[in-house]
Amino acid sequence: DALRGVALFGIVFFNIRVFSGWSLMSEEQRVTLWGVAAQGYDLVVKVLFAGKFYTLFSLLFGIGFAVQLSRLEAGGKQATVVYLRRLSILLLIGAIHMFLMWPGDILMSYALLGFLLLALHRFSDKSILSLAGITFSIPIFGYLMAWASNFSMDLGLYQIGRASLVTHFPEFNGEILPLLKSESWADFFAFNISLAWLRFGQLLDSWRFVKLIFVMLVGMWCGRQIIRGHLLYNDVLLKRVAVIGLSVGLFVSYLTRDLGTASIFSGPPDLLGFKRNVAYMFSVFPMGFAYGAIFVLIWNRSPKLLEFLSSAGRMALTNYLMQSIICLTIFYGIGLNYAGDLGPVAIGSWACLIFLFQLAFSTLWLSLFKYGPLEWVWRCLTYGKFLPLIRD
Repeated sequence: DALRGVALFGIVFFNIRVFSGWSLMSEEQRVTLWGVAAQGYDLVVKVLFAGKFYTLFSLLFGIGFAVQLSRLEAGGKQATVVYLRRLSILLLIGAIHMFLMWPGDILMSYALLGFLLLALHRFSDKSILSLAGITFSIPIFGYLMAWASNFSMDLGLYQIGRASLVTHFPEFNGEILPLLKSESWADFFAFNISLAWLRFGQLLDSWRFVKLIFVMLVGMWCGRQIIRGHLLYNDVLLKRVAVIGLSVGLFVSYLTRDLGTASIFSGPPDLLGFKRNVAYMFSVFPMGFAYGAIFVLIWNRSPKLLEFLSSAGRMALTNYLMQSIICLTIFYGIGLNYAGDLGPVAIGSWACLIFLFQLAFSTLWLSLFKYGPLEWVWRCLTYGKFLPLIRD
């Protein structure tokens, strides 16, 4: 739970760049407006945050999958049926979030890949690690094959998204930021639905689904080791992961800091896209795993330093969706309309304030109730019965 709280902070710190319109401006625009501070902020986010905390979140999803399924099976319940229902509800929540609130949603991807994990859960530990190794290599070699054949991996979804934007916004010229600032709710929903198509195209184009299943498979293996008591106190392994992961991840992240990120309007595969893809694999994942290992090493020695984060992690679903609601309220035209107006210090400060608020809210809520509000709804629907919420 505490590690999940860390992941939530990293996610809001990174995602707020999109909500605030920062990542929708060109580097030249950002430097012109905010100078050296813009370059420093981009460097910190690129090296320390980009993708690293979603790696943690995905790893925890795989760990949670292994642990929850083990508990269900041990309790004599119909584990597969219960977990299928759990994933189906998560898929619905993710769809509502993606199409009606924010296209950057990750819950739908997790739910869809969760079905694949369920199909693989009978595999041995060795087979799971072998599959993880295969999925790690697929984005690299797959991109090369797509590049060689000039095959666009978005499967036409970019074109659908663009057409939808032009249909709803005839004046659209490729600039997304002005659409964020529209004060019309009709424009807001039309914008989200159009961007959702582009988002799906980007997930395919960047091989994100394969990358996520790689991390989840590693997480499933970790979850099995945790159940057997073979991982959390294995200091030798954790230190190796921390040292190697940080060394490789920091080096590659810094070395490739100027490659930029894949655009939702990118064309067919090319050399730059291939470099970005390889850089992602060897920077994001090693550092994400290293962050997790460092956290566990610190926890084992001084858990009281970190346990305050657990309340936010216990309400991860509620807090993840709450981050979207708060950011929409602050930055979009349907709210306070600050998109594109704030510099790096203000944006970073807002991210920290949002997470501190979530920590306080989660602690207060869980002192009165057994589950977070959305966690409770999810749990009731999963088990098909009304569960007590208020603490005795």
